[in-house]
Formats: sequence, C-alpha cells, structure tokens
Amino acid sequence: MALAKVYGNNIPIEQVLDAAKKSGWNANQGMAGPNSEVDLLHQLNLPNAQSQAFDSDAAAKLVQAGTPVIIDTPGHYFTADGYDPQKGFHVGTSGTDLKRGGEWMTTAQMTLASSVTHSSSAVRLKRGNVMRTV
Repeated sequence: MALAKVYGNNIPIEQVLDAAKKSGWNANQGMAGPNSEVDLLHQLNLPNAQSQAFDSDAAAKLVQAGTPVIIDTPGHYFTADGYDPQKGFHVGTSGTDLKRGGEWMTTAQMTLASSVTHSSSAVRLKRGNVMRTV
C-alpha cells in the first residue's frame, strides 16, 4: 500500500488482499518471502526486477534520492522512505506497528523487532526496493 501511494495508485485494500493471497500470503505466515512480494507488486502494476544481496548503503542512497525501499525481514516488511546516519531508516508506521519497533530503525533493530534472523537477499524494484536484512 505504501509504495502504491508513492506512485499515485489508490489501490483498494480488497484488491491488494486478493493479489496478496494469489502471491502466497496467508493470515498465519503473512507473505511467503521476497519472491511473493515481487509477484504481488507485479499484480499491482508496480514494475520491479530482482537481485540477490542486501546493501544498506545502496538502500540509504535510494531513499535519500526519493526512492522508497521495502526492507524484508523474515517476520515483517518495513517500508523505508528516508535515512539518517544516526537514526537509521525512516520506516514510519511499518516500524511502529511492532511492539519493539519505532518510526526510525536500523536494519539490526528491524531484525530484532521481527524476532527472526535470516540470510540476505534483495529484490530491486524500478522505483522501490524490497530488500531482506541479515
């Protein structure tokens, strides 16, 4: 939903939920990883391409240039739209939705808040990015 707003798409929540279900989402596990997120973005007409490594510096540069980034931890997706070297990424409500989250978070705080650690992978979008933290 956050990326759709950036692109000026007011997609009804029912359409997003239907597309998410088709992409592998379910109420017990959420999205089924970065590939399902990419599929969802395709279904919502948000063009994207996939890469394999998370690069915090590259993500910071993208958000500082106005390109939102979706940071995927195994337990939660965060949408970053800003970066401050002292505070980390501005993740807004995608961070405050979690008990241990916040409006600004480092990738380490995101991983801790989602209570899961996992290997790195990334999905690069044309204007937004989905990246998995370590």
